[in-house]
Amino acid sequence: MAEQTPEQRLWSAVLAQTLYDMQEIPKPGKIKPRHDGAFPLSVRGWQAYMRSRDFQAMCALAEQDPEYVARVANRILRDRDTGSLVKKYRLTMG
Repeated sequence: MAEQTPEQRLWSAVLAQTLYDMQEIPKPGKIKPRHDGAFPLSVRGWQAYMRSRDFQAMCALAEQDPEYVARVANRILRDRDTGSLVKKYRLTMG
């Protein structure tokens, strides 16, 4: 893979942060408001986002395969209580 442009590195970082954020979604029944009073996005919300044009565009801008990223994201959502999972999956982020 060729070296990423600054824009591709930026979008790769946005994508990586999105995956890290997924690890913070609480299990059902354990949802509490954040320190700012807002509630975190639900698993269903993330799954809907992964089917959106915005998600497809973000993956394209980061030069990542959206189907692979969605598979990784679904594993993170499924196994999110097992510690830091993002680093277990091979995403070329920057």
